[in-house]
Amino acid sequence: VPTDEMPPKPGAVFADRYRLDQAISKGAATTIFDAHDALTGERVAVKVYDAGAEGSRLVAEHNVLIAIGHEGIVRVRHVDQHGSRWYLVSEFVDGPDLRSLIVDAKTVTEPVAAALVVKLLDALEEVHPNMAALSQILADDSERTDEQAGRLNDLRESGFAHRDINPENIILHPERGPVLVD
Repeated sequence: VPTDEMPPKPGAVFADRYRLDQAISKGAATTIFDAHDALTGERVAVKVYDAGAEGSRLVAEHNVLIAIGHEGIVRVRHVDQHGSRWYLVSEFVDGPDLRSLIVDAKTVTEPVAAALVVKLLDALEEVHPNMAALSQILADDSERTDEQAGRLNDLRESGFAHRDINPENIILHPERGPVLVD
């Protein structure tokens, strides 16, 4: 089996650039590594997909996220393919995840919880399609003008749904507050 076909392991240099220091998360089809970018010297997160993953979805995700500068959304840097594996590089967001905060329910007061939710909703609004505008156009049963059809298409392509919001995917950064990752 060629080396680039094997699952990457901590300590390896991936894509001739990223030293994978340790695995920080493992999903059904991905592993996320705390890594070091040899080119920039920065600490990054490298999400490596299993061999055979669909690349067009990742490129679309990258293209949406690269344009977002919201402090509550992880900053994506690069998407590419190495051998048979696609990977996505983002900033490394340092801090505990939300799960570690809610394990001890005494530390989470209602005002703290409300502030976290408001910040997360603001971040989610940044990446999700404008559903109110989509619904308004779709509710109109009359024939659509070319302008309305174009607007509908633009709205459909204007964002994406996270689909995996859980306490482990919310990092509590000391300055930025909650940051949605993965």
